[in-house]
Amino acid sequence: MSQFLRSSLFLVITISLTGAAQALELDSVDKRLSYTFGYLYITQFADRGVKIDTDAFSAAVSDVQQGKETRMTKEEMNAEMQAYRKELYQGAQAKADAALETGKLYLDKNRHKPGVKVLPSGLQYMVHRAGEGGSPSMSSKVTVNYRATLIDGTEFDNSYNSPDGPASFELEGVIRGVTEALTLMKPGAKWTVYIPSELGYGVAGSSPKVGPNEVLIFDIELISWE
Repeated sequence: MSQFLRSSLFLVITISLTGAAQALELDSVDKRLSYTFGYLYITQFADRGVKIDTDAFSAAVSDVQQGKETRMTKEEMNAEMQAYRKELYQGAQAKADAALETGKLYLDKNRHKPGVKVLPSGLQYMVHRAGEGGSPSMSSKVTVNYRATLIDGTEFDNSYNSPDGPASFELEGVIRGVTEALTLMKPGAKWTVYIPSELGYGVAGSSPKVGPNEVLIFDIELISWE
């Protein structure tokens, strides 16, 4: 959350998160804005799997607004945050390590499937339709249809469902695995591309749908390029 949102949460919020808040009517600008800030703040923690105690959260908001002495010292709060960050880091590292190992096992098995080809970079692909003509270069702009999933089948992107139709983008602006595949494809081609994490989003992932070290699977149709 930006510094603006963090500051505004305590400056603007005027409602309790407990009891009467359940029946609260959002009938003023301050109330609606306060509710919005509360939603934005809490959902960020919920997305990370953090459970917020609304009573304690509400007490902190109330104490700050009313200028009361806080119920924890700054040193105590800093210690809690350090412990939380350590736990968060350890959990993320364990998840990243597990995903890396799972991805390697998947690719090792997948490379032996009929029709799967492997490039020196580690990129794997299967050609469903070859297409015709020349292939785009790194500096080209392409128009494609694609569906992107994780190895467990979880879909995280799909241009087929977009109201804007096929996607157009500069090849230099996308992940390396997609760029490498498309520079080998011809207009009309349809491939399934299996992208190792180092050619995808790597250890950083792409929150919230793609975790660290995830292998990606793209079904790609190259429509045209320029």
